Amino acid sequence: VGGAIGSFYSILFEVASIYFGDQPEDLYVEFHVWLKCLKEAILVIKQYGNTQFGFGTMYDPLFVFVETINMLPEQTKSMELFRLSLKYVEDAVLQTKQGSRKYVDPGAEVVRVWIKAIYEGLSLPYN
Repeated sequence: VGGAIGSFYSILFEVASIYFGDQPEDLYVEFHVWLKCLKEAILVIKQYGNTQFGFGTMYDPLFVFVETINMLPEQTKSMELFRLSLKYVEDAVLQTKQGSRKYVDPGAEVVRVWIKAIYEGLSLPYN
């Protein structure tokens, strides 16, 4: 993995492992638990990656995903939150094509792909 993306994912998974390691074993891991974990991870990515929203990196769609969900009413169903935030994630990825760049940031595009894949996977009927 080239550039800073490998270190970003390393931070993301390290923070997630610490977060879930600190939780009680009988915790029901539902959408909002995952969201809290992701919030903590992107704060650490921002700190150690020396980045912020608008720099055109993989941080942008991660930030937009969490912030969009935070702005929506709490009673909104998890999958609806996911669906609504995905549109904003896609817009954030397009915004990484700045200045003389011909393409969107590859790290941001990868984030869009896995967020969309998670949404589509969770949307499948359970048999």
